[in-house]
Amino acid sequence: MSLSYSNSILNRTVQNLLVLIEEHLIAMQRDSHSPEFDSWKSEVDYLWKRVFENISLMDNKNQEKNLQNIKPAWMDYITHYQQP
Repeated sequence: MSLSYSNSILNRTVQNLLVLIEEHLIAMQRDSHSPEFDSWKSEVDYLWKRVFENISLMDNKNQEKNLQNIKPAWMDYITHYQQP
């Protein structure tokens, strides 16, 4: 598999994971006292882990691009949901 093809798949995977993360963050913001909040938080933590694993497999140019793409959601997440 060529590096370009690999990066393309990894880019797409990161974007798909980001959509899922954003959906979870909306639900978490909408209902922070929900019984599902802890499970949503666990799922988001796992999704972020997968995002960073995929980014780490990319070439430098694509890593930089994807890190910029995820920055708003990541900053929102760590600002509101980091562990004390």
